[in-house]
Amino acid sequence: MPPRPPSHSNEFHNNRHMYIPERAQKIMTQRLERTLPSSMKKYASAYVQQNLVQPSLSSGTGYSPHTPQAEPAFAHRPISASPQSSIHYNSTELPYTPAQPAAIAPEPGLIQPTTDDHLPLDTPTVEPYDFIMNPGQTKPKAALLPNLNSGLKKAVFVIVLVFIVIVVLSVGKNLLGGPSIASTFASVAQDQQAMIHITSSLSSGSKQQTLSVTSQNFAATANSSLVSSQVQLFNYLANNKQKINPKVLNLKINPTFDTQLSQSSASGTFEHTFQQIMKTELTSYMNDLNHTYEKTTGKNGRTLLVNDYTQAKLLLDQLNQASAGG
Repeated sequence: MPPRPPSHSNEFHNNRHMYIPERAQKIMTQRLERTLPSSMKKYASAYVQQNLVQPSLSSGTGYSPHTPQAEPAFAHRPISASPQSSIHYNSTELPYTPAQPAAIAPEPGLIQPTTDDHLPLDTPTVEPYDFIMNPGQTKPKAALLPNLNSGLKKAVFVIVLVFIVIVVLSVGKNLLGGPSIASTFASVAQDQQAMIHITSSLSSGSKQQTLSVTSQNFAATANSSLVSSQVQLFNYLANNKQKINPKVLNLKINPTFDTQLSQSSASGTFEHTFQQIMKTELTSYMNDLNHTYEKTTGKNGRTLLVNDYTQAKLLLDQLNQASAGG
């Protein structure tokens, strides 16, 4: 049986402990914190101090290389995640109050753990290339119409819009609507004015005596009918807020016809000349009535033209009878 070591040898081993530099303690504490949950990180420093730096505080027998050391009392107890849990010491152990770990400045060459605990929960993460990953999320475009919040702004906007519409419609009507009603009916009114001028010149007794009774009746009927038709035409234009300028109305009065009638009165051929001039004027008048009818779309305007055409045809038939009887 080997001799037992002297008592001073046991005392040497009991008082013996390992020295750990402060920097190594910090590194060990940091590495231990990485493996623990968030609620247990605050106990890492105390655990290193009790079990590695000063193990004699957790055991009353001290360290001996010949005798197995008893495990700490909390080695077989599960570590609770609750902050209120505490470590129980044996009656022979000295009480130890764990100190709060101070902020450790990062040392050169030491990799520090990174956590997201310092970030607020509602901090949005901005991705610099999000417009490529999510092309559908585009910025809203500016509205074409102004922001109309007050009633006054809305009223002004409506008034301006209505004014613009009226101007556009007026310009479009002038550009695309074609000639006006007055310009369309102007040729008809000019024919009427020319024949009224000729028949009115027969009121003098000398010219009227050179005509037969049949030609005199025709001249009176033609003058009355043409004056009535022209009055109806002027009323129709007035109802459509249009009129024909008097200078335009007299453009078809032919001074040559007046000269021919004056010369024929001296030569005894007045009646024949009058009949030929009126036949030419009535034929031109009927052609103008037909052309105007084709350009007119209004119901009242077309009715007026049909009536004038009917009256002109009756006058032409009466004139043909007077020429045959003469």
